[in-house]
Amino acid sequence: MEIVRVSEFIWEIPKSGEMKVPARIYASAALIELAKRDQTLQQAGTWPVCLEFN
Repeated sequence: MEIVRVSEFIWEIPKSGEMKVPARIYASAALIELAKRDQTLQQAGTWPVCLEFN
């Protein structure tokens, strides 16, 4: 899974697979590293309520 650093605390996972929108994440680099260890980031953007990206 590609995670793109947009700024110091903003990250983005580009839309792919079943994702309805790109995922925007607000977190420190340390928190992103922790989230990579579980399924948190893999689920981003696939929830039924994610319909558009602003």
